[in-house]
Amino acid sequence: MKSFQLSALILMLLLIAACGSDNNNLLILAQTNQNQEYPPGGYPAYDINSTYETAGTLVSYKGGIYASSWWVSPGECPVQGDCACKQGQTAGCFHDGQWVLYDSTKPHEFSYYDYARIQAAYPTQNRCTATDYDQATVISLIDASIASGPLAKAAPAGGYTQQDKEALYREYMLPCRPDLSGILPANVETVKRVMPQAIWDKLAANTYSGDSRLKYFTMVGPDLKYLPWPAENDFKANAYSNFLAAVARYPFFCGEKGYFSSVDEACKRELASLFGHAAQETGGGSIYGSFTWLREYGYVNGSTYFNNGCAAPFNCSRSWARYYGRGPKQLTYYFNYAGFSAAYFNGNYNFLLEWPDMVAYDGTMYFTSALWFVMNHQPPKPSIHDVILGRYRPPQTCNGGADCYGLTYDATTGVKNNFNVTIEIVNGGPECRGENSANSKRRSDGFMEMLTLLNATKTGSELSPVDGCDFIANSGGDFSKVVSIFDDTLNPGLQTWLDMTLTTCKAQSKGGTAMISVTATGIVDACLSKPR
Repeated sequence: MKSFQLSALILMLLLIAACGSDNNNLLILAQTNQNQEYPPGGYPAYDINSTYETAGTLVSYKGGIYASSWWVSPGECPVQGDCACKQGQTAGCFHDGQWVLYDSTKPHEFSYYDYARIQAAYPTQNRCTATDYDQATVISLIDASIASGPLAKAAPAGGYTQQDKEALYREYMLPCRPDLSGILPANVETVKRVMPQAIWDKLAANTYSGDSRLKYFTMVGPDLKYLPWPAENDFKANAYSNFLAAVARYPFFCGEKGYFSSVDEACKRELASLFGHAAQETGGGSIYGSFTWLREYGYVNGSTYFNNGCAAPFNCSRSWARYYGRGPKQLTYYFNYAGFSAAYFNGNYNFLLEWPDMVAYDGTMYFTSALWFVMNHQPPKPSIHDVILGRYRPPQTCNGGADCYGLTYDATTGVKNNFNVTIEIVNGGPECRGENSANSKRRSDGFMEMLTLLNATKTGSELSPVDGCDFIANSGGDFSKVVSIFDDTLNPGLQTWLDMTLTTCKAQSKGGTAMISVTATGIVDACLSKPR
């Protein structure tokens, strides 16, 4: 054993004795001893001719310590102005955020996590019963709440439309904890039939790395340490069961047939959509690595928090809590963490604002965050679920022209090119109207590949699919400054999100920065009791 490693071990043992049962200190010290890769006091100098393949690589440059946020090619230097770029050149240039100057005064957010202790502090949830999983029960609960319950208190001006009610049924997350050892809900049985463990294992053969190949850096005492990213124990082994538990909380996911011939065929589209998007979001473009990354690695060592605009009643006071992408749908920004937290923890919208990394660490929460994004609409956007199953319908006059942003009405499927339309919901700005069109093609390619793998009977536009967002690009309009192709005229009436920034706690179609589904149990009462 090298002398500095031996010294570190002795120091660790002495500090453990001094710290007693403080789990946070034990966690940090154990990681430090096992994973220190740099001798104290020295980091290699940045070499402009070198390639740095591993995110989190540390180099010294102009008196500072820099860490790479992603792959760095030769010439992509840490300081703007030091890399000469010719017109049209992208390689060998400075890229904002690619290198991060380390601030030794701020410990990394992972240093604050005692995952077991946080999980033990989860708000209490009862176990789900067979009745809870019944779609008829969900519909009855929502209708009763609209008549004289919390939803009545939050009713928008003019009341809930039928379209609102349909959305409320489907975006309702069960407030109970599934226990699949005794009861298998109907939609879980459908998923197991359509995508059994054998297919899941094939898809997962090169995935669920647990982020073990990437590192983060933080100060431990006087030294800068380089540690492995935390990941749930046995994440890969438990992934399928965690996914099924997530499915169980949404009775309408893989639970209705839409315009398809059967629930099984509809479920194949929902699963294909999930994997098609995840292939791009977290899998490097392949459905066989769809969930390789649990976190948006380019920001783990960065300084971007994505909490812009966070204010009361939301608690973003944890200065180290970062709201970058986590989960298969890369949940991002504080308001999405607040919305998902409210749905997952029965109205407690602040829990995941305090502990956002649980979305990546907790396997069931990881997958449930993806389904939350799939099942919920975000005004003025419809939900992915509604688009895939044909419930979303633009005006019948839409024929793919610029006036409808490329959308084409279809009497059977609601809108033509259903999956491609969902790309706009997930990442329309950069991929449908920006510079990353190649990413949108990878999503549509992944979707079609999944349909083949699941032995789906292709129909409609699936028989002659378009690439990515080409339905928008070829519509004849200039949408470079359009925020979303779903404007009020193309998606009217949906008002079922609670604008927490208003004192009235009424459902709104838009107008606030942090909008939470009113179906989250307890969220209306939480809104009414918030500090004024």
